[in-house]
Amino acid sequence: MSLVAPVFVSSSPFATGNGGRRARFEQILENTLALRDWMAASRGTCGVINGTLRTVTGYTQYQKQVQLQRSSGIILSNGQLVNQAAPLVADVTVSGAGGLDIGTEQNSRWYQPYYIRKDDGTENLCLRLMKVNNLDQSQTSFVSNYGLNDATARTWHAQSFPVGTTGQLPFVEMGLGRSGTPNGSIWLEVQTNSGGSPSGVVLATSTRLYAPAHTNNNGFQAVFTFDTPATLTSGTTYWLVLKSDYATSGANFIVVHYSDASGYAGAHKRWDGAAWQVDNAGRDLCFKTYVTVDSTPTLTLPSGYTMYTKAGPPVYNDSGGNFQSFFAQDNLVMPIGYIASSNAHLYIGQTGATTVPILLDASTVIPPEPVIVFASAGAAGAAYAQLGPVPDANQDPGGGFSGRYGGAGDTYTESASAEYPVRHMPAVWSQVQRFFGSTSNAGVNVKFFVSAWQWRG
Repeated sequence: MSLVAPVFVSSSPFATGNGGRRARFEQILENTLALRDWMAASRGTCGVINGTLRTVTGYTQYQKQVQLQRSSGIILSNGQLVNQAAPLVADVTVSGAGGLDIGTEQNSRWYQPYYIRKDDGTENLCLRLMKVNNLDQSQTSFVSNYGLNDATARTWHAQSFPVGTTGQLPFVEMGLGRSGTPNGSIWLEVQTNSGGSPSGVVLATSTRLYAPAHTNNNGFQAVFTFDTPATLTSGTTYWLVLKSDYATSGANFIVVHYSDASGYAGAHKRWDGAAWQVDNAGRDLCFKTYVTVDSTPTLTLPSGYTMYTKAGPPVYNDSGGNFQSFFAQDNLVMPIGYIASSNAHLYIGQTGATTVPILLDASTVIPPEPVIVFASAGAAGAAYAQLGPVPDANQDPGGGFSGRYGGAGDTYTESASAEYPVRHMPAVWSQVQRFFGSTSNAGVNVKFFVSAWQWRG
């Protein structure tokens, strides 16, 4: 939806009499309604204005409850503007109004709080279980590699995979490297299967990644995201087809990692310019696919409630069944807790003692939707610390995220524990709960933590 600023009707200062005052009132009312509608549209689906949402204080309450303390006003799903009468609480162990909309509490999942309202003005909060991107298929064994478009015989590479769970495919991780400087882009297509080979029928095409941004190593160095994900069916075989647009070269190409003895129930094929070929019947590329499971895509309103809007940012229920404590003002979320890797809702991950960018899973730290993250870093020595967004860290035409994202030029020094950040980093964003982290010093491990994150609403 394209958003445009509200169009205000100007009133004449020379209007007099009852007719003029009536016309002026109608114009003011029209302006107010236009502003209300524009605010509701520009704020997405969160209608709480200047809201304060947080986990409830108290030793036991904060683990299970979230509270909308106050707001300046609330724009409901029908466009109605109302005032919040009192602080409202939702408890993840309760069913219905003031608790879960449907189902029972689930651990290691994100919940979306909603403000709900009856026609008579009764108001409450409700929690809806959010989608989760589950690992569905993976082959992580690295044995050897060969090129993508380093010769006509290897123009494209393809990997088949049987789907375990029906759902959308939001992103794919792949083990890639680089030889020389291939000047161009790479991308993935999801294709159907035809006679044991890719059919040419494309179900989805990923974002394009800048080939020179990759490093030559044995890690998962590419995250291909899909703006329009394909919906895959359990028990059906599909193909990931890796393509490029750089010139065929034996010196400058992307390196594709594989194993000939992984035992994975898939297959690898290469396109030689005319047909699909098999090099080894047991060969499989290194990859991971994720499927979105969204058991409650929409809010189920409790009996009697007719209006709703998102009350604020999502809250995470950890593996122990406890809400990760936070304080949110409008769309800015500040986790509560001391900085340590033992605090899962603050700890993003670490680089290890290597300069190779490491893919970090932040699914316990940020929700399964695009957010902006304000991070900090601690290092057990002197090093440059860098945190890159996904997928954009693979798209930077400057050669990766080095020098562009996350504090390049800042030296971090700390005790051997590397637990305590000494400097905050510039904001980074993430589309799929992933980041790339790196250190400039191969002997220095860097740990990354979230200080705050911004929710788009």
